[in-house]
Amino acid sequence: MKIAWSIVLMSLCCWSCNQGRTGTDSHSYPVSREILMDNWRNAEKLLVVYPSDDTIVRHFMEQYLVQFGTGRRAAPFELISDIEVNDSLLARYPAMLIGHFSADSKCRELIDLPYFSWMNKGFSFMGKQFLSEDDILRLSFVPNARYPDRPLMLITGNSNSKIVAQFSSRNQEFGNYLLWDSWGYQIFHNGQRIMLGMLNDRFERDDVKSWEFDFRGKVIAHNEHFDFYDHNSGLSELQTDSIMAYTHRNITAFETVFGVTAGGPFAYHLLPSTEVKGLMYNNTDQSHTDMTLQAVYAVYEHEFGEHYSGTEMELIIADAFGYPKTLAMLKGLSATFNSKWEDKGSRYWALCLYQAGAAPVLHDILDADSYQQRSPLIMQACASLFTQYLLATYTPTEVRSLYNSATSERLMQEAEDYDSWIRKQLQTFEPEKQKKKSLERLQGFNFAHEGYNVYNGYLGSEARKSIDEMHNTGSNTMAIIPYSVTREMNKPMPFPIMQSAGSENDASVIKAAHEAQERGMVVMLKPQIWSHMGWPGDIAMKNEEDWSLFFSYYENWIMHYALLAEMYDIELFCAGVEFQQATLTHPEAWETLFRKIRSLYGGYLTYAANWGAEIEGARIWDQLDFISVNCYYPISKQESPTDEELLSGMEAVLDKLEQIDRRTDKPMMITEIGFKSIDKPWIQPHADHDEQGVNNDSQVRCYEAMFRALKDESWIQGIYLWQWPSYMDYYRHNPKGFTPAGKPAEEVVRKYFTNQD
Repeated sequence: MKIAWSIVLMSLCCWSCNQGRTGTDSHSYPVSREILMDNWRNAEKLLVVYPSDDTIVRHFMEQYLVQFGTGRRAAPFELISDIEVNDSLLARYPAMLIGHFSADSKCRELIDLPYFSWMNKGFSFMGKQFLSEDDILRLSFVPNARYPDRPLMLITGNSNSKIVAQFSSRNQEFGNYLLWDSWGYQIFHNGQRIMLGMLNDRFERDDVKSWEFDFRGKVIAHNEHFDFYDHNSGLSELQTDSIMAYTHRNITAFETVFGVTAGGPFAYHLLPSTEVKGLMYNNTDQSHTDMTLQAVYAVYEHEFGEHYSGTEMELIIADAFGYPKTLAMLKGLSATFNSKWEDKGSRYWALCLYQAGAAPVLHDILDADSYQQRSPLIMQACASLFTQYLLATYTPTEVRSLYNSATSERLMQEAEDYDSWIRKQLQTFEPEKQKKKSLERLQGFNFAHEGYNVYNGYLGSEARKSIDEMHNTGSNTMAIIPYSVTREMNKPMPFPIMQSAGSENDASVIKAAHEAQERGMVVMLKPQIWSHMGWPGDIAMKNEEDWSLFFSYYENWIMHYALLAEMYDIELFCAGVEFQQATLTHPEAWETLFRKIRSLYGGYLTYAANWGAEIEGARIWDQLDFISVNCYYPISKQESPTDEELLSGMEAVLDKLEQIDRRTDKPMMITEIGFKSIDKPWIQPHADHDEQGVNNDSQVRCYEAMFRALKDESWIQGIYLWQWPSYMDYYRHNPKGFTPAGKPAEEVVRKYFTNQD
């Protein structure tokens, strides 16, 4: 009511007399940033306000709103100048202010924050002045100084043309990026993001979640090929010398084979972490190359061990030979001349794939579209093996000619001879797969990637804190869940491998696995499919031809993660999750897939069946080490059951699962189980029930019943609770959710995981 009354009072004032808020604290707002974000989402209309003395921004926004303005939100936009916008509109609607607003613009009066001020030729932010035309500020979800519960977004700078250039390029990549930004503030200079951070609920800078980036770096070493720029990498002189020596060896091998002199010096940037690299360059790969700038950006963190992607060789080869007719030639040669590609080298991993029957056909390697749609690990390894075949078959001069001029059609003429060559290589090939470790009874969590701003996802600093807290509950295992998506439930489609900086990409999986293993925890890699169209268990093809294609696409996707799990010694691998229709109707297809994975991957293998029809009816377990279930059986149908009734219900569920387990004669894993913080989570544990209230006591009661029932069930090899988030204050944003982290149920977990019961 206080907020509503303040709006009424302020709306009675005219614009000219409303020069600021009253009160002893001029920077205290009766609203939180989270509320402002909700108000933006739920607004009937959004205002987009541009400077009236400029046409560049107006034209840009007209085009932008046509292209992106009808995206996920149904609310219309009103494009309006700063002269036309008035008090009645601002009192009703959130607004985006975009452009350089003149000194007499009304829009300058709408932002009242202690760390921001407009200047005649620039702006001041967080104690620093930004006076260049290349300086751009973005503020997101701050209060309108006149109507505090009306959120504002501000994009401003010292040049409208620079603002348009910055965000038109960003939106080509990110689509609705302009209309939503969870970051509190961003400052760009010359197209690069130099400051970045979050605002707390008082709209102050969150010092823990704020960064300033050094894009210039300091040259700490150089040779004829690279100038090495340090960006606070933390690398010692010995480590830098080792990197220089390693890259020099690879380049020398390339020069020796082809009789060329490699170019340079190129810029080689050394970053402190994949987190910082992702925040600076929107790329979290161990290394990547910008061919336009002729620069390499790399991270040498502990989680990568001796695994080097070696993308600098792409730059060296492209500079020496130019760009090839076929993408696979550049990718393949760069891995061939990277002796420690993913530690054991590209030849080793490619032959593992061919031996398992999981390698792509040559046509798919050579076709640019297929190459880019499939696993980058699998495709580059196999492309590299193909270039090694060419080097074994042709002279270096002929291989260079093929690189420069051969189309995929010409290279496909090598298919038959290449297949014969591979068979000869496999005759003497003996892979050294990871050896299964002895497992104690596992108890832990599904680790949920809940943050998509890099710092709060799997590879961010927030995740390290979260894994510490998880480990402190007594957890000895953790499941990592990289997702893919499908837009179709009844038609086969490729499953993309997530590679964007904030997603569950490979670097984030590697980082999370490393952090868990460093703490002595066992890791399960559990890739999953998600769809806004429905539950994966309902995916069902219309005919056998479509089913065959579905399994082909799924194999392409899941083998990427099986390979990743083998490369990084991840102890358990879950080959599928809740494909109820697919497992019940096509068990033989799953068994074929499991055999291929088993040939490639040396750790423990399982599949997570859904509770009910799938776990009770699936016949897919022969090739697997464990039978696994995502257990969301109801434990009571009563509105108000007693604790003993909840316990009895959980015991009945376990009795059912034990009968299933006896049929398979394999240990059972519960790969998911959990209860939400709602009034009656025991009735339908899997359902959303958004209409129910927040109730932590009900979650505690269900956890107590679950652990009491599980205590003496030795036939269960492990339990993975659903779920533990990648950042610890997640529960504040989703108080009804499954996680016990930060709630009373966390103490219940700790009590049973540490045997304090």
